[in-house]
Amino acid sequence: MDRSAADGVGASSASAAASSSSSGSSSTIAPLALFLGRSDFSCDEIDAEAKETCNNWFYKIASIRELLPRFFVETAVLKCLRFLQTRDEYTRQFRRLARSIRGIGNPLVSVYARAYLAKKAMELNPREYHYLEELFYDTIHTTTRQWTSAQTVREIEESQLDFVGYAQLYEPAIDWILRCLSTSGPRITFGSVLDGYRAKSNLAVFLRSVISSFAAPEVSARAREIAALIEAADESIPRVELFIALGEKIAT
Repeated sequence: MDRSAADGVGASSASAAASSSSSGSSSTIAPLALFLGRSDFSCDEIDAEAKETCNNWFYKIASIRELLPRFFVETAVLKCLRFLQTRDEYTRQFRRLARSIRGIGNPLVSVYARAYLAKKAMELNPREYHYLEELFYDTIHTTTRQWTSAQTVREIEESQLDFVGYAQLYEPAIDWILRCLSTSGPRITFGSVLDGYRAKSNLAVFLRSVISSFAAPEVSARAREIAALIEAADESIPRVELFIALGEKIAT
């Protein structure tokens, strides 16, 4: 499941949620659609009928029993929370959704779920970063534990990929989460992310994303530490590729 697939799931889910709302008439949905094109409105401007329609969507979503479809449908319509809640209130929903991903058993599916949440939440509040830290550290923690599980080993064998090929499937999602983290504010330091990686993992696939996602001066300042981490990293990516990524970043 890649990033475009996640967007496809989200888009189709949003359409299904909207069409299934029994109380949402076209006369109510139309003003909501007009508000979605604006960035300067508050929930106080939305009338009671429109709020009731929007609330109904979220009630229907909450009734979905399975975690994965419920997560993607709710994340797809996350922007609609602006009709119901203040910025501080709907920003708290990001961390709730981030923590719900911990219930997804497949590590590859979960990393793309985290990337999709980062994409949709950044559209709502690009300055919020706490949930992004949680997404990154959860990915490190769960992937490090799950990659050695019998189920994951069996899935790799069934996919007819070697371990390096399988590990590289994670990179687009990890890159996206880290790029969101590196551009959020207040600025997250490269050092804190690197220290978090050192404390929780030795997976080379994460280290290459950490190197590529931050600015060259920050990476250069800790080049010796990174070289030591490359030596200690696993074989999910060949070490020579990690040294190439470090050299290219320093040279820019």
